[in-house]
Amino acid sequence: PVPAAALSYKKQKAAQMAAAGQTAQND
Repeated sequence: PVPAAALSYKKQKAAQMAAAGQTAQND
């Protein structure tokens, strides 16, 4: 199975990208 650290890292990265995409769109 995937380590929890890797999962949280992926989740954090996805959230960061989503937030960046939102700000870019709003801009």
